[in-house]
Amino acid sequence: MRPRLAAIAAAAGLVLLTPGTAAAAPPGADDFDDAVAITALPFEQTVDAGAATAAADDPRDCYWYAGKSVWFSYTAQADGYVQATLTDVAFTPVLSAYTGTRGALVPVPGMCAMDTGNAETFPVTAGTTYHLLVQSAYPPYAGEVTLRLREVPVAPNDDVAAAERVPGLPTSSTADLDRASVAPDEVPPSCDPSATRSVWYSYTPTSARWVGVRTGHGSATLSVHHGAGLSEVDCETEFGWAVFRAEVGETYLIRVASSAEDAIRYYVDFRTAPALTPRAAGSYYPETVFRPAALYLSSGDSMDQPVVSAHLDFGDGTATDLTHMGTVEHQYTEDGDYTLTLSVTTSDGRSATGTSVLRVESHDVRISTFTAPEKARVDTTKRLTVVVTNTRYDEQVTVTLRKRTDGWEPAIGTLTQTVPKGATVTFPFSYTFGPDDVGTVTFDAVAAYPWPAEDGNPDDNTATATTTVGP
Repeated sequence: MRPRLAAIAAAAGLVLLTPGTAAAAPPGADDFDDAVAITALPFEQTVDAGAATAAADDPRDCYWYAGKSVWFSYTAQADGYVQATLTDVAFTPVLSAYTGTRGALVPVPGMCAMDTGNAETFPVTAGTTYHLLVQSAYPPYAGEVTLRLREVPVAPNDDVAAAERVPGLPTSSTADLDRASVAPDEVPPSCDPSATRSVWYSYTPTSARWVGVRTGHGSATLSVHHGAGLSEVDCETEFGWAVFRAEVGETYLIRVASSAEDAIRYYVDFRTAPALTPRAAGSYYPETVFRPAALYLSSGDSMDQPVVSAHLDFGDGTATDLTHMGTVEHQYTEDGDYTLTLSVTTSDGRSATGTSVLRVESHDVRISTFTAPEKARVDTTKRLTVVVTNTRYDEQVTVTLRKRTDGWEPAIGTLTQTVPKGATVTFPFSYTFGPDDVGTVTFDAVAAYPWPAEDGNPDDNTATATTTVGP
């Protein structure tokens, strides 16, 4: 948990310290001025924070509700990297580090953690004193905790000249940006100038191909470089894929970097970028000439690179140029099967064309007449007539007759008949009026097709009629 924990301070149920075997903290470890002095590395000591207190000026920028502090101090003998680890039995301690003096302490970037057992690495400068603060996230449960400190080497691929070779694709690598330095002559990546701690990889393909690279560290930045001047080919942040064309005999340098605040352990994947599979598709149902067809466009790119150009042929003699995917509407004027052809080019230079078939089939029946008796009496049976007209295809049409009753409409009759193209067919119903119908009765008639057929112009598939009923 590397971000500033003050941002999640509401989680006051988090707990503290407990590790292994040792006695109470040495006198004075409870206060900054009498911190446990670490004179040599490696170092290991178990202290009991259960009886510790919190001074009024103890830093709380790492976790606002932390308390019961125990202090350690270490003066670096040489430039390098130091790794700190906290272990306990049942609780979660908070570890942070500072430089400076009491009342003017400066946080060491990235050294704010509640991850018991995880190593936290930070760079040190010879002659500088580092103050390590161990606190309880939930003071009533503070207990024993063990602090371990050791020197660790710089990342082996910290410098571009020592870039780790990518042996082939696919492959992956894991390393720690905590052990990466800030090279004074490196140009920060264009998409994130704050990403100054960096490690390097090199890739020389044996055959030309498109390459995709992605890191599992959401705060890390990937940039791809080429040539003696390390010109930037691509730059991606937040889990994005960097994609580039690798030519035979050329060497490409891949930089993984982050800010000092976000430097943590990461992994990076290298693989061949897949071919695009562009597709334009309509809905599950056939489209209709009565409204524009909504076509969903996809580049079919699993690496989700931006589309810089696209061309869509609608298959009816018309086409359009686009710079994005998503939904496009198009009005067809005749029924038929249309071949949609979508050509796409992404920002990395990959191009592909895909085709699909769109069915336009416009069904259209309408209720041309709905007749109910103008008047009726209780205990009489009357005829209700629904007339359906069909203009497109031979259809099986179901007409449902409903009566409105206090917010719901029970079906009082259903009839299915064949309605040929160009024909008008009568659907006869009868209804016996009862005592509950005295007053005005409203009937609704609805014409529909068997699923999954759908009317292209549904607004005229419903009709209403009323009858005045006497006792």
